[in-house]
Amino acid sequence: MKYTFEPGKPVDVKNPLPMKLTTHCKITSLDDSDDLTGHTNKGTVWINGAEVTGETKVTVKNSDTLELQLTKGADGSITNLGK
Repeated sequence: MKYTFEPGKPVDVKNPLPMKLTTHCKITSLDDSDDLTGHTNKGTVWINGAEVTGETKVTVKNSDTLELQLTKGADGSITNLGK
């Protein structure tokens, strides 16, 4: 899977598998750091081990690894708050 988190555009993340999904995203950015927000629509979503409840914010830097976990059938979105 490959996700591109363009600034200001929510990116849907979904788990179509019949089991929990864990994926790792390598962050590539020209900025010193970027803030991302996660939102859960259905099921349970975790970002870097923290459950996404309401709007959950995480700060990432270039070459960080972002871990996403989604329960069976879960879906949510991630938005890059950078410029």
